[in-house]
Amino acid sequence: MLDSVAVHEADALLIVGDVFDSARVTPETVEWFLDQVETISPTPVIAINGNHDTLGERSVYGRHDVRRVPNLHYLLERGGRSLHFDELDLHIWGRGYDESDWHFRPLEGLPRRGGDRWHVALAHGHYVRSEADNHRAMQIHPDEIHATRWDYLALGHWEAHEDVSGDGPVTAVYSGAPMPISDANTKAGWVMVVDLHPD
Repeated sequence: MLDSVAVHEADALLIVGDVFDSARVTPETVEWFLDQVETISPTPVIAINGNHDTLGERSVYGRHDVRRVPNLHYLLERGGRSLHFDELDLHIWGRGYDESDWHFRPLEGLPRRGGDRWHVALAHGHYVRSEADNHRAMQIHPDEIHATRWDYLALGHWEAHEDVSGDGPVTAVYSGAPMPISDANTKAGWVMVVDLHPD
C-alpha cells in the first residue's frame, strides 16, 4: 500500500480504520506501523480508527503515541475533526469511533462545504442498502452520503472493494482491504486510487 503512493505519485494516503485488528497488538507492531508510515514522509497519511481498533484508555491509541510521526494525521476525535492542506486545496474530515456509543453514526457532525476546492470525508461503517440492514451498527445511509455534497467519501469497514455511489452526486467507495482476510475479499491486494479533477 505504501509502495503504491510512490508508484502513483499520490498527494496523500487515506486509511479508513482497522489498521490494527484489536487492542491486543504488541508495542513492536505499533512501532513497525509508525516506522513504515514515516518512510513516505512528507506525503501526508490521514487515518481514522475503526471497530477493530476502537478508542478508549486501553486501546492502541490510548497506549501509544501515534502522533509522533510528522506525516501521520489521525482523526480520533469522537465529534469529528477537519484538516486543511493548503498546498493541495484540500479539506479532509473524519470521526473517531468509540464502541461505547451504540448509536454511532460515522457521518454525524460532518460540516458543510467550505472554501477549499476539494472536500473528502473518511467514514468507517456499514452502508445501509435496505431495511434488512437496520440492525447493523455504525450505519451510513445513502441519503446521508448525498446530502453532504462533498467530492469524495472514503469508506472503511467492508473488506471487499465496492462503489456505493449509486445515482447520487457524491462518489462513495469502500476501497477494500489490501490483504486477504476472508472469502468475501476477492480483490485482495488492491488499493483505491482517486483522482480529483474539476471535470
